[in-house]
Amino acid sequence: MRKKFFTKLCCVNLITIFLLSFNMDNSISSCIVADAKEVSAKKVYVGGDAIGIKINTKGILVVGMTNVETEDGLKMSPAIKTGIQIGDNILKADNNTINCTEDILELMKKNDGTSVKLDIERRDKKIIKYIQPIRCNKENTYKLGILVREGSSGIGTVTYYDDENHTYGALGHGISDFDTGYLIKLKDGYISSSEITNIKKSTEGEPGELRGTINYQGQLKGNIKKNTLCGIFGNYHFKKDTIEKVKEKVEIADIDEIKIGKAYIYTTIQGDEPKLYDINIDKIMNQQTPNTKSMQIRITDDRLLNKTGGIVQGMSGSPIIQDNKLIGAVTHVLVNKPQCGYGIYIKWMLNESYDLK
Repeated sequence: MRKKFFTKLCCVNLITIFLLSFNMDNSISSCIVADAKEVSAKKVYVGGDAIGIKINTKGILVVGMTNVETEDGLKMSPAIKTGIQIGDNILKADNNTINCTEDILELMKKNDGTSVKLDIERRDKKIIKYIQPIRCNKENTYKLGILVREGSSGIGTVTYYDDENHTYGALGHGISDFDTGYLIKLKDGYISSSEITNIKKSTEGEPGELRGTINYQGQLKGNIKKNTLCGIFGNYHFKKDTIEKVKEKVEIADIDEIKIGKAYIYTTIQGDEPKLYDINIDKIMNQQTPNTKSMQIRITDDRLLNKTGGIVQGMSGSPIIQDNKLIGAVTHVLVNKPQCGYGIYIKWMLNESYDLK
């Protein structure tokens, strides 16, 4: 069975990326539910390719607060006083669209101490705040007392390619901001080919990671249209005949077809070529709604354990295969037992890319 399934996949070109954020915001579960029969009847191309990921936020994300020292030597934060919160997305300042940190810096250079109107998105709600900046004695400029960021980048793994609507699914979990833990509000983003160059092995108490370089001129390219609880999703930008030469279509497993016992993950840990590794499915969760911890998995392949120590960051999205069917993707590692972790049911991921055009 194993040999039959991967006759073509052995020649696949692998790509990898460096993922900075592994946190999950479990309070957000926006996965849509497509018709169950329609999804289970699908066939898709298996991924396993490592990818470089770049994601840009809506506006800029507040990741921290800072005090401003006044002429009197007092230290205070205008943002805290105004009620700005970590995790807020600043979309506009004084009716000017904010796309990056430079936009807000340039605005404050011109500020003479007047109140600034901020259009903010907080937990899917739009609010307006008026913040009174404070003149910083040391820098002779007015400050808001916030720390902000405009995006994230990293390495991850593609789970599948769906040629019916030219979409892909990757990661199996959303990209959350490292500092806030909140799911990043997506403005846009893209994926690119990557090559794994180094591995930091997982040890008890410290997860490892895949390290690699991004090839912007590589064969694999795509946009990112969704960043949800179940992963990232978008359209891939290479021709159908290209993917058909190196990959093979497989069936999607229904949740009730998945069983405890032997399975495989298809992942890239060196260069750009994914390989098949043995795992065991130790537990299957009964889920009626999307969740990133659908099954407990355990790495049993000595080749993988010797090189990575178990599951490492960057493996998120690695396809899980059982009985020649795609059943899910790797999502989590147990920090104190890195050979063990979790995977998400493939149905939850496919439901997300179902409505993409």
